[in-house]
Amino acid sequence: MASTGTYMRSIPLFEDVGERPHPGWITFGIDGRYAYPDGGVVIDAVTKKVVARIPTSEKLIEIDFENGRPVRAGHR
Repeated sequence: MASTGTYMRSIPLFEDVGERPHPGWITFGIDGRYAYPDGGVVIDAVTKKVVARIPTSEKLIEIDFENGRPVRAGHR
């Protein structure tokens, strides 16, 4: 049986309700520190607050580099 998860809280993504899309997906960074929902915001997973805004894209992918070489890549 699939888990349905546990509701913890709502996180307002936009100050103006008129600019608020309904996120269709959410992904987390490789280390789980940040959440990236559809809509161009970055959420700190610990504080549950919006910490940055980035251009909206369906092609979001995280790549970690060490010494100029890619060593890890996210799944989206």
